[in-house]
Amino acid sequence: MREVVSFFRFRRRPLHGANLRVGVMAIVIGLIALVHTPVKAQLYYGWHLIATFNTSIGCGYFFDENHGLIGSGVRWTGTASGAPCEIYKTTDGGMTWTASAIPKIIDGAVTSIYMQDTLTGYASILPSVDYSVNETFGGSSLWKTTDGGSTWFDPYHQDHAITCVYGQNGLLLFTKWDNAEYSDKRFAPPDKAGGNFSYDGGVTWTPAFCRGNGIAFSDSLNGVVTEMNAASGGNTFWVTNDAGRTWWQSFSDQYEAWSVYAMPGQHTFFCANESQPGLPANTINRSTDWGLTWQTRATLVYYDGSPGVSFTGTISGVGKTLYFQEDSGEATDRGPIGHIPAMYRSDDTGATWHYINGPTNSRDTRFVVTGCMGQVVYAFDGLGNVWKTTDGGGDPALTG
Repeated sequence: MREVVSFFRFRRRPLHGANLRVGVMAIVIGLIALVHTPVKAQLYYGWHLIATFNTSIGCGYFFDENHGLIGSGVRWTGTASGAPCEIYKTTDGGMTWTASAIPKIIDGAVTSIYMQDTLTGYASILPSVDYSVNETFGGSSLWKTTDGGSTWFDPYHQDHAITCVYGQNGLLLFTKWDNAEYSDKRFAPPDKAGGNFSYDGGVTWTPAFCRGNGIAFSDSLNGVVTEMNAASGGNTFWVTNDAGRTWWQSFSDQYEAWSVYAMPGQHTFFCANESQPGLPANTINRSTDWGLTWQTRATLVYYDGSPGVSFTGTISGVGKTLYFQEDSGEATDRGPIGHIPAMYRSDDTGATWHYINGPTNSRDTRFVVTGCMGQVVYAFDGLGNVWKTTDGGGDPALTG
């Protein structure tokens, strides 16, 4: 590993005589330069900019408030990104980051990181290749670590456009977008182009689903897979209650969601349907029956009453505290004059929501919520910035 980022550590030296005059001049020059230098990162009340990388950050996983991993890169957006995938690790709450050793240089994005325990985990890779028509992606889209994320290797050699990964003892599961625009079969039987699962640690794989997006399990048996659906709603979520041995389609039509949040130990799941031009995508949806049926929990409108608060597709939280992030592109297009896109928090499992400042990101990105009360959030923007709040975005009651 190599340390690549270290912030806010410096030594103060007293200034005397000529050194004092030089110091004053340096301050003046610095202030002049500051006025004429574009500000790359807007400041948000309740949030701290803790790191800046040279490419976008789109996902992460944290063991606790201080120890975690983030993944970088840019997926296919109509052109090749030229941005290689990287994974970074912190052990001090984001003050310093170390680049992990990775098995291959791939232009694209790390789309998810999931740690099965403190040592063993997985990372999914979506190469910067046109997933709408292609079925080959470089042969290294699923990585594994056995040392807590410091070193990653590729024992699987999966040739897919992978969007999410999940693992537990006896089950390894990923979702994918291979040839996505031509696998538009939203009804049973599945076209089996949306994901693979393995019961033997990745030795053999079974295809399933249709254009999968996100994965969440509330316990070792009950899980939900969300689906990509660019055109219209459909029975597009998948449900298991036997650790992936059998899967059913949900009974309620859903629009696309990049992620799904499972309340640990319960049969309750949440999703935030992501922004899509011309589609209603401003509802927080909840299932209380393990994902089989879904109901609208909240419909978000702007402060002036206009509709259309738009989501990145990710919802996450701890306990009753949930968060979503506005889509930076769609929010700018849809929002009222003067609206600054941001993040929102709910303290009552999604019934009501509060504007809490913070960064926005493009859709199909993730953020991380941790802390005993869900008060610590690591969120990202499209400029490579990592933002952190330790009080839920400026709420003194959420201090852990």
